[in-house]
Amino acid sequence: MKTKSYPLLIIPFALCCFCYPQDIKKENVVEHRLPNGPIFLLVEKHSENSFSLFMRVKVGSIDETIENSGVSHLLEHIFLKEINAFINNTNFEENKIDKKNFKIGAETTKELTTYYFKLPACYLEPLLLNISRKLKNPSFESLEGERARVIEEIKTKSENILRARVFDIFISLAYLRHPYRLPARGLKESLKKIDKISIEKFFYDHYKLSNIIFALVGNFRKKDLMSLIQNHFQHHSPISQERNYPEELHLNGELGERRIKFYNSLTPYIMIGFYKPVYPSREDYIFDIGAYLLERYLNDSLVNKRKSASFVRVFLTPGIKFTNLLVIEAMPVKSSSKLESLIHKEIKKFLSNPLSWNLDETKIQIKQKLYKFLTSDFSLASNLSYYEAIYKNWRYIFEYLESINGIKIRDIHKTLSNYLLGNNKVVLVLENKELEVKNER
Repeated sequence: MKTKSYPLLIIPFALCCFCYPQDIKKENVVEHRLPNGPIFLLVEKHSENSFSLFMRVKVGSIDETIENSGVSHLLEHIFLKEINAFINNTNFEENKIDKKNFKIGAETTKELTTYYFKLPACYLEPLLLNISRKLKNPSFESLEGERARVIEEIKTKSENILRARVFDIFISLAYLRHPYRLPARGLKESLKKIDKISIEKFFYDHYKLSNIIFALVGNFRKKDLMSLIQNHFQHHSPISQERNYPEELHLNGELGERRIKFYNSLTPYIMIGFYKPVYPSREDYIFDIGAYLLERYLNDSLVNKRKSASFVRVFLTPGIKFTNLLVIEAMPVKSSSKLESLIHKEIKKFLSNPLSWNLDETKIQIKQKLYKFLTSDFSLASNLSYYEAIYKNWRYIFEYLESINGIKIRDIHKTLSNYLLGNNKVVLVLENKELEVKNER
């Protein structure tokens, strides 16, 4: 994230005074739970004549097997097509509405399937009614057409993009048994075998109302909307059971190092992933800050000063429900193997000088990013629904500031030393054979 740097003299004041705007405090979020399970998170705001709606279904590629890999993604395409058809065929004669400004979409990740909408306020009631009807009586008539589209998407966005292919291999190496190993897009061969009976069963198993979180932010009256929700979403839907996922990853030193190396005729490339704990562990918050600090340091040392890499990126992946990874991704100027060695040396240097980290400035930048998310109706709906779906705690976004405020340099140093200097890691090296031979001479 590109942000301004702040003079050191004003940072302590900024840290003390940072707060949310009045209309996005947690007291303004209404949590409405129906007896049959769904949760609606509502924030009434009248700054625009529109609303943002996020619908999070707690299903993703972690709920699939090799045999039906991609079924969540395929179902996302089918369900969105039905909703899209309704929106495109709905007109309000009294309003001249430019549909080019509509924001409508969906995505499938390892942990969730998400549908999102930003539309004029007049669409809210008909949209909710249509979603309710489609959840009760779905149609799978578009199965063949959407299957072809998903397979084409896999070809263009995965198979034809080297980084995407390499990333999928990296994750499958990191998670040998845990379902994180399956790509959220799905596997082509599995998708070809999914029939109407199996996709219907998957839908009724996972698209139960008790497995869905809704968040609405925008121009509506909460009292009227709750009555509307009561009318449209009261239909019978069995309570879904929490699934037990296989426990592969324990952070007690038993994993060791997993490594794979490929040769190709293209640019060399490297990914190093360190296993780390997730929420509610305090270390998860520490890694948020640590990743930010480490990326800044490695770019300065390896890209700007040493000129050993053309770019370095540090991020957390592949999900946030289960033990995940802090990943260092880099493109070496010469050899991947040499850059790997340099990265480890630079991590040790980074950890040896924690007083140079500018922690207060980093906290300010993280808080600015969060503030930016929450001042947008669309982003607020996204965050509320996301953390309720994943952590069962939409308040997480309001508690986050307090949590990172209490993190000290010594906390970051201790946590990163524990996890980045150990052997619990996974390494993928992509090497250009000709470059490697030249560099060895």
